[in-house]
This record gives sequence, structure tokens and C-alpha cells, in this order.
Amino acid sequence: MVHEDWKLVSIVSLLERMDAGTWGEEPSVSQEATAVIRSTNYTKDLKLNLEKIAYRKLTEKHKSEKMLKIGDLLLEKSGGGPAQPVGRVVLFKEEGAFSFANFLQRLTPDSSQVIPEFLYYVMAHGYLNGKTLVHQKQTTGIRNLDYKEYLNTTLFLPPLKEQQKIAEILSSVDEAIEKTEAIIKQTETVKKGLMQQLLTKGIGHTEFKQTEIGEVPVTWEVLNFKEACDIVNGQVDPTIEPYRSMPNIGSANIAKFTGQLLEYQTASTDKVTSGKYLFGSEHVLFSKIRPELAKVTYPGFEGLCSADIYPVKAKNDRLLPEFIKYILLDQRFYKYSVSVSGRTGMPKVNRRELDNYKVLCPSLEEQKKIVSCISAIESKETIERKKLINMLDLKKSLMQTLLTGKTRVNVDQPEVLI
Repeated sequence: MVHEDWKLVSIVSLLERMDAGTWGEEPSVSQEATAVIRSTNYTKDLKLNLEKIAYRKLTEKHKSEKMLKIGDLLLEKSGGGPAQPVGRVVLFKEEGAFSFANFLQRLTPDSSQVIPEFLYYVMAHGYLNGKTLVHQKQTTGIRNLDYKEYLNTTLFLPPLKEQQKIAEILSSVDEAIEKTEAIIKQTETVKKGLMQQLLTKGIGHTEFKQTEIGEVPVTWEVLNFKEACDIVNGQVDPTIEPYRSMPNIGSANIAKFTGQLLEYQTASTDKVTSGKYLFGSEHVLFSKIRPELAKVTYPGFEGLCSADIYPVKAKNDRLLPEFIKYILLDQRFYKYSVSVSGRTGMPKVNRRELDNYKVLCPSLEEQKKIVSCISAIESKETIERKKLINMLDLKKSLMQTLLTGKTRVNVDQPEVLI
């Protein structure tokens, strides 16, 4: 439904100015340099991350003409890839002096017609729904956006007060998302430090010994992986019972770095036919392909897993499954697995290399305490990640309903969403 007070207008008709950026020159140590935003500063959720900003020498003319102002939009007109179409857009709202690169197009909204934040959300929503794909041209591997054609596409524009209200609602959700992401990042840092401390120094020890991997508690054993753990050998046919009705776990079902098991289906539903490993409730799953992604999980049930995954369990019950999971998620193992995986083609950790990894083995009682400490932090992280997913879903739903006029907002009342 389109409302009478919503006008059909082209994007370009809402712009006060539109111009291309500049890349400038490499500055010498003594020369003054200007911060230049590139498409590599765009995040996957169409925000700016300026941690790795480029600094370039610009001419005086460009320093005068190509400096960004709060409320400018930056449209990506070259770049992209198979899984990331060209045409991403971000809203500039930073303090300080920034210019923009030549593969970007600055769009300055006409504030008498449109609220910059509203136009940003409309264009971001369009990009996320594939609107730029039809305007994408590809030459010699580079994707270019026919931005003039794209900017001549139309949108329905509500009155300014309604635009402002819609932008405020979506901005409030974005702020809540950013706060949750910051909590998750901080929790990850705490968890990483806690794991490093507990998995090498333990809890309450006063006496240590020097080993080939550093100083560790005197009561801990240092073993080769093959002395402490077993890896499943032999595969089963996933097309016959009872295997076809079992859960089927592939690398895609394991989250990167977090140890989380994602949604999965049965072997029958997945229509898999190649041989799979059978794992039990005591096995931890480690994806041997691309170890830089740190895909490790402890399902706690019986099922099948891809031949690209090692099902690992303790020998003689000397290690808890949860403890093994944290060993494989720890930074020491991460660095080791990445270092031994370098080979032509797809990086991979083979059994021989895994067998030689040094494993620290505390008592089972101490393992329980260590697992309890780390899992408490992990539980908080899981709660925040679920909250983030819910907020991202909320934002997606609000963009769909508010930006299309399916839901009208009351411009005279405050909106409380979070």
C-alpha cells in the first residue's frame, strides 16, 4: 500500500551534490597526509570501521573539495565479489577530517527534501535485497556499478517528519546492536585471556616446572596428542539405517572461533551419500580443513560428521570432552594448527601433525573447575549472541515495514523498541 502523502521520486533528484573521490599519492614521512576512506572500511552490516584507515597526500584543491561532511553517503561503485555485489552504501557521521577514494561516489542529500539517515536506510535496504545487482557490470574480474542508472531508480518518499521518525527508530536499533556487539567483543577477549591462563597455569598452583612449552604446574602431565586422545578411524554409509536418521554435522554447521554448534539436519534430509565418521557423545569435533577458522564443537550426542572433520575423544578417560574442546579452541593450538596446515590448495591439518601437538593434562577434578570457569563466560557470550540475532531480525523486519509504508509511525509520540 502506498500512501497519498508518499511521493515517488528518483534517488538522484534527492541529491544536492554527487562527486567521485580521489586516491592521491603516497606521502613521504615529512609530508602532511589525509585520512582516506576506502570500501575496505565498510563492514558487512554497512557501517564504517576506521581502524585501518589509509593516509594519502592530496592536492590543495582536493583537500578543499573532497572532504566529507556529516550526513554524506558513500556509494561503492567498483569492487565487490561473487558473494558481495558492488553497490554498498554507508553513512558518514564521523568527527574529524576524512576524504574518500576514487572507487567511491559521494552523495550529499538535499536536506530540504530528505533526511540523510532515511535515504541511507532506504539504499541499504535496497542493497541487502539485491537492488544493485541489475546495475552491476563486470569487466576483467572487477565489478562496476552503473551508478548513474542506479541513482535514477525510484523510491517512495514520506514527509520529512515521518522520515525523521523512521530514521530515529532504525538508528535506535542500530545503537542497541552496536552495544551488544561491543559486549560480545569484550567477552571474547576475556574468554581468550582466561583460557590462556587456566589452560597453562591452572587454578591455585604455587609450584611449577619448566617444560618444552613453558612453565606449567608440577602435577600436570605433558603428553603428545596421540598419547592423550584418539581420532575415529573408518567411515559408515550414511544412506542406510541407523545412520541415515542420525544428525549430520559438516564444517558449515560449526561456528568459527566460538565452539558453537549451528543448526543441522539428518543425513537423510541432507541427502548425503559419501562416507561419514560416526561420533558419540564423548567426541569433540575439529574441522581439519582451513584451521584458521577454528571450527571446534562438542555436540554431546551421537551422529555423523564430514570426512573433513576429526572426531576426537580422550584415551582412558583422562580428559573431559569439554576440556578437549577448550584445548582445541585455545590460542596455542590455533597457532600450531595454522602453522602446520600450509600446503598447496586447501589448508589442512593431517593426523601425523595433530599427533605431535603437546597437550597439558591436569587432574580430572581440576579440569572440571577450569571448564566451569570458562563455560560461565561462554554462557554469557551465547546469551549476547542470541540477543544480537534477535535484534538483527528486528531491524530487518522494521526496515521492510517502515521503509515501504506497510507500517506508519506516529510522528508525535516517542517510540520504545529496545
